[in-house]
Amino acid sequence: MKRKLTLFLSAVMAASSLPMTAYAANFKDINDVPWAVSVINSVADKGLLSGYEDGTFRGANNVTYCEAMQMVYNVLTRTGATKGIDAVDAYSYMPVLNTYKVPSWCQMAVAYGLHNGIIDMQMVATKFAGGTQTAPREDVAYMFGNALGMFYDKDKNASTVSEFLDYWSISSNTAVQIDLLKRLGVVSGDDYKRFNPKKNINRAEMAVMLNKTNDILTEGVSQSGEITELNVNEKKYYYIKVTLDDGGWEGFNATLGDFPVYVGNTSEQISLSKLNKGDKVVLIRSGNTNLTPENDDALTEYLWPIVREMVKTAV
Repeated sequence: MKRKLTLFLSAVMAASSLPMTAYAANFKDINDVPWAVSVINSVADKGLLSGYEDGTFRGANNVTYCEAMQMVYNVLTRTGATKGIDAVDAYSYMPVLNTYKVPSWCQMAVAYGLHNGIIDMQMVATKFAGGTQTAPREDVAYMFGNALGMFYDKDKNASTVSEFLDYWSISSNTAVQIDLLKRLGVVSGDDYKRFNPKKNINRAEMAVMLNKTNDILTEGVSQSGEITELNVNEKKYYYIKVTLDDGGWEGFNATLGDFPVYVGNTSEQISLSKLNKGDKVVLIRSGNTNLTPENDDALTEYLWPIVREMVKTAV
């Protein structure tokens, strides 16, 4: 097969380049978190996460702000989603990072976060200083939401946040980022449909998020639906609207050769001209929605580089 489909994989975090020694999978204490064993081993095997010098993973340990930012940096750069920060740009942040006693092992990652708007200086001064403060779920979501916001659109209305029963306890400053992670499938809440924004996140939970983030950054996000609108003009510009199974929709412009269209679970490709209204399809998106219309009517005026490939599954 030419590709591996993913279904709303998401969310966040890597943990190598932290102040500990990397080990392969099968940590001594892996059975302490049986629900995350396969994910922890998978992420460790990919070189995205490291353990302690004694061969333990310590999944119940809370994660600090510095560790979380290092994880953001690792997963973005090791998947090839972005390049690391230029040394000259990074150096400009070092005096203030030293002033706030941000540990040297994470300064490059923190500088990257500041340079790309993932975090701000106030956050560094109050939460990164000293390198020991543990991070609650909503602040981790803020960082990873901003990171994924480099590739996927954030919605200022943050409408999906209200689906959490404890939405009232989520800070207005983090709602947009949490909404993005929820729409991408990064977060879904606990068994009681709560997000628990003030609860600290531990290493086992981060491993699960890292595994999903690795997939979303390397393979994109896939959504299934039905073509409900298909128009083509004399210049062979196509406008395709897909009503998604989750109730949403995607509308985008395309020209012949813009992205491959496959038939079912095979490597067979067909032309856009072979698509019809009513076809069942899967969209595999890669993000980079850097053109955002002001309203729905403007959709057809933009070429949205979000669809990497399409799979026609049925008629």
